[in-house]
Amino acid sequence: MNFRNSLGILAIAVTLAPLPANAVQNYVATPLGRLGGSTSYGVGLNAIGQTTGGSFTAGDAAVHAFRHSGAAMVDLGTLGGTNSSGRAINASGQVAGASDVPGNLNQHAFLYSGANVLDLGVLPGGAYSSAWGINAGGVVVGAATPAGTSATHAFLYSSGTMTDLGTLGGAMSTAMGINDSGQVTGDAQTVSGSFHPFVYAGGSMLDQGTLGGSNGSGMAINVSGQIAGFAETSSGSTHAFRY
Repeated sequence: MNFRNSLGILAIAVTLAPLPANAVQNYVATPLGRLGGSTSYGVGLNAIGQTTGGSFTAGDAAVHAFRHSGAAMVDLGTLGGTNSSGRAINASGQVAGASDVPGNLNQHAFLYSGANVLDLGVLPGGAYSSAWGINAGGVVVGAATPAGTSATHAFLYSSGTMTDLGTLGGAMSTAMGINDSGQVTGDAQTVSGSFHPFVYAGGSMLDQGTLGGSNGSGMAINVSGQIAGFAETSSGSTHAFRY
């Protein structure tokens, strides 16, 4: 990942200021600070305003995942390697993300529940995993490498078990979001080699198609099963969609 050190990015939280219904809406942007380095970025936000992401540490020696609650940015540390990043946070303040492991040869998905970061491991025989979504029950989704390949498969982690969600007939897939019912969305490669948005529910991965083009991805899914993402149109341009 390019952390854009030279830009001096600072994570912020944006709050809607209460106004009459007929007034123009104003916004309040609140800097969240840094972990001693030059740059921070926010990625995940929950309903009570807690935020997660990554920040350079002192001297820009490393990037660490953080959880920001109220006025404090807390360094979540790593799984023994140099860098980590928070990707998603649920209403209980649990954080899912990815961290270097000792030796920095690979990353593993992690779950932070208020104490230490828990290594979620990898798929059997694999070496890499990364978390992208978490629901209210602490179920985590992301991507991990199965045995014998560097191509990632979408996974779901629950109660100590990481489950391979498969693909749409191709080699790769990534899970990006999960709702409280356990429905998962992301993108998966088809037999033709294209990547399509999917919804995974009841043990099956279903192809959601595109907007007439070749590729697309589901990025988030709500409690009603509605999916937000992006997909190519027949003209080759990329549009946001809601499914």
